[in-house]
Amino acid sequence: MIRVSLSFLNNKVIAFIAILIVAGCIAYFVGFNFSSNNPSNDPKSSAVVNEKALALDASKADDGVSLTWKVVGIDNSHGYRLLKSTKSLPSYPGSESVYLSNSGTHGYVWSIKDSKVYYFRICTVDSQKACKIYGNEIRINL
Repeated sequence: MIRVSLSFLNNKVIAFIAILIVAGCIAYFVGFNFSSNNPSNDPKSSAVVNEKALALDASKADDGVSLTWKVVGIDNSHGYRLLKSTKSLPSYPGSESVYLSNSGTHGYVWSIKDSKVYYFRICTVDSQKACKIYGNEIRINL
């Protein structure tokens, strides 16, 4: 019979390991997902974030906000959806949006008359016009 001695572990290390195990079990049973990359409020969404492939930029314009974007190496054949919110990380559905069907479009002016802080994002859409790939978020104070 082989005996293993754990005398080198002190009580603090054992307590720390026990806390980690309990925390992991709680997270599992509550349904917390440590690796979630779903940027949408819709739990059925399979959308992902790829800020390098879809890069949004914004600047103040006379009529509101001028939005421009670059697309690198992703499918944008069904167009885009621009998203606007007064809360961080606008998503679709849930935030005000504009659907742009032309995949060759790379600019849009969103008419805004009030002076607030707005958050903008862009996503490519699938054939159902739902967001498929989200780009970065832009915060602008009007």
